[in-house]
Amino acid sequence: MIVVDTGPLVAALNSDDKDHERCLRLLETHQGRLLVPGPVLTEVC
Repeated sequence: MIVVDTGPLVAALNSDDKDHERCLRLLETHQGRLLVPGPVLTEVC
């Protein structure tokens, strides 16, 4: 399980972010669960 914070989610969604490809690849290929805390969801949205 990975606890995901705001930074990697924003990077995965923003193609202009310097870490976009790396974060997107991690989130797409991780075999386990991804835990996104409620406050992180509000920050990303």
